[in-house]
Parts: sequence; structure tokens; C-alpha cells
Amino acid sequence: MHQFSQELRLAGNAHGVRWLVGGYYSWDRVETNTPGFLTSLFNTDVLITADQKTETGAVFGQAEWPLAPRLTLTTGVRYTYEQRSYVGGTTDTNPTGVSFLCFAVGACALGAPGPHALSFENATIHDRNVSWRFALDYKPTDATLLYISASRGEKSGGFFDGISTNSFALAPFLPEQLTDYEAGAKGEFFDRRLVAEASVFYYDYHDLQTQTFTSVGAVSLIKLGNVPKSNLYGLDADISWNAAPGLDLRAGLGLLHSRLGPFQTVLAAGPVTIPAGNKLPDAPDVTLNLSARYEHEIAAGWIGGIQLDAHYADAVFKEALNTPYLAAGSYWLENAEADLSTADRKWTLSLWVKNLADTRYVSQATDDGLGMGYRIFNPPRTFGFTVSHKFD
Repeated sequence: MHQFSQELRLAGNAHGVRWLVGGYYSWDRVETNTPGFLTSLFNTDVLITADQKTETGAVFGQAEWPLAPRLTLTTGVRYTYEQRSYVGGTTDTNPTGVSFLCFAVGACALGAPGPHALSFENATIHDRNVSWRFALDYKPTDATLLYISASRGEKSGGFFDGISTNSFALAPFLPEQLTDYEAGAKGEFFDRRLVAEASVFYYDYHDLQTQTFTSVGAVSLIKLGNVPKSNLYGLDADISWNAAPGLDLRAGLGLLHSRLGPFQTVLAAGPVTIPAGNKLPDAPDVTLNLSARYEHEIAAGWIGGIQLDAHYADAVFKEALNTPYLAAGSYWLENAEADLSTADRKWTLSLWVKNLADTRYVSQATDDGLGMGYRIFNPPRTFGFTVSHKFD
């Protein structure tokens, strides 16, 4: 991999208006050669190769406008140009001369010696986009903040870089555009012993990048593609409370409702239109975070601490078709830690347990239709210790 990037910024303050302008440039090249061993399944091996080059340039600016003593408007804009090229694909190396994979997708006959190309792409894509942000902040008091904002950003398009048995699977996917609307409040109370914040938001996606499928004869392969229209909305809330000297409590709640619009995909039976209503991948309806930490001086110059935290996530799907056997169930995850620190916090010894209840849940799942689907689970219960030192 070769990479270069450079960003230049100029900032200042004119008549109370804080401003910033700048420019950015990057170039990178990534070459990959990934072998795949399919002897037990198809009596062959494959080699996935790719040579990707990306060049990006951008100019941007932002300003903070004091409309009133406690009211500020922030505006920002960014123009980006990007060019990305890709040369690569999947080759059946056919080491035995009898590859069932090559035969199944129609790339060779049984007994045909030598490597055979299963897929290949040589293409260049270009993108120009403008992203922006508007935000209005109002501080009724020094300890409270109310805000509303709207912003738009874009994720680059690109090429799928995995095993493929059809060149269509390597067709570039489009850039993803997100427009975000948000409103919220933050506040500190009781001499800052209680800090609370909450926000509501609405995300409007165009050409959401996600896993879809494409058909190769009798099998369907996962392909990174686009869903034209999608949205999600929800609420985030967080509260931190210094309940007593040395005792800190925290709770966070997330609520989500996600919806994919209609989109087209290709299954073994042929092209189909998936109706609107599916959920976004990895978008749990409910998440919950809880933690409690207590610290106390246990000897002259030494501070002991203990911390417990827990995380809950609702069930999710792992791809846009919302395939039941690729879904992941809800789970609770708990962690615990005990530590001993010097009074100046320069030295700390921590003993910890992650995944205290040894919970098992699916963190990633996919099915490529070739018998190489998989599910990846979270790490099991893990014990350990950490010694840290802070230098002046």
C-alpha cells in the first residue's frame, strides 16, 4: 500500500466571526493478492487480485456567526472531487485440472487444465459532490445548551474486493449520500454533579451502500450494492450522576426505527424487487448502556477503584434482504474492572474481566451461496490485567 495526504488550514476571527478555510489532497494505491482454498468444496483454489488507485481533492470553509450574546449560527461547506480506478477479479487456479467451481459457473469444462478467469473488471469512476452543515446553538444559561442542525455528507463509491464468479459482481457501487436533521439539549445541574443530554434525529439516505445479492446460475452471491432510498430516526439520551463522593453512575438509551425503500436484486430465480419496509443492517431498535464506578483512598498515596458496566442491544439483521438465518439475536454484555492507582494517577494497575457472563452473540454473518457462508461470534469471557503509566 502507498499513500500520501496533505491538508492545509487557515483560521481567524473577524469582528466576532470565527472562520476557517482549507484544502485537502490525498492519493493512495492498494494492491491485494488473496488466495482462497476450496479443495474440500470444489476441488480447486482461487486467487483474488485487485489494484485500486484513488485520488481525492477538496476545498472547504466554515464560519461561526454570533447572532446574539447566547445565540450562534454555524455554517460550513465542502466541495470534493474523487477519482477511483480498479483492475482485478477472481481466477480459478485449477491446480487439479478438475475444478467443479469453474464448471458450475460455466467458465470451463471438467478436465480443462490451467487457470481460468471467473471475473474481471477494469474501470474508473469519478465523483463530484458538495457537503454542507447548518447549526444553531442557544445557551439559556452557562450550564445549558439547546441546538438544531442539518448537514449533508457523502461516502465514496467503489468496487467490491472479494471472491466473485461473475464480472457483474465487480460493477462499481454508487456513492452514498446522507442528510442528517437533529435537535437536542444538554445541561449540567447541582454544581455539575448531574449531566444530562438528549437528542432526536432523522437520517435520510440516498443510495445506501449495503449487501445485496446477484445470481450466478443456480447460486446467489453477496454483492455490495445500493438501496435508492432509506431512512432512520430515533432518540439518544445519556445521563451521568455523581451520586456520592467517589461514586459515579451513568445510563444511556438509544431508540431506532429504520426502513429501507424498495430495491432490486438478483436471486437464483431471477431479478426480484424487494418491497419497502425492510430494516437497515445492524440497526437495533433498542440499545442500553449502564455503568457504575466507585473510587476510594485505601491507603496513604493509593486509590482503589471498581467498575461494572453493561450493554444491551436488540436483535438485528446483517444484510438488506433481512434473511432470518443471517440475523443476530438480542444480547446483554457485562464487564468488570478493579484498579489501584497512585494518588497522582501516574501509575495504575487494572484487573479486568470482559464478557463477564460469557455471552455468545453473532457479530457478523454472510452467505455467498457457494458453501462459504459464515457467522463470526464475539470473543468469549476474557481475563487480563493492564499496567499503565502517564508521562509528564
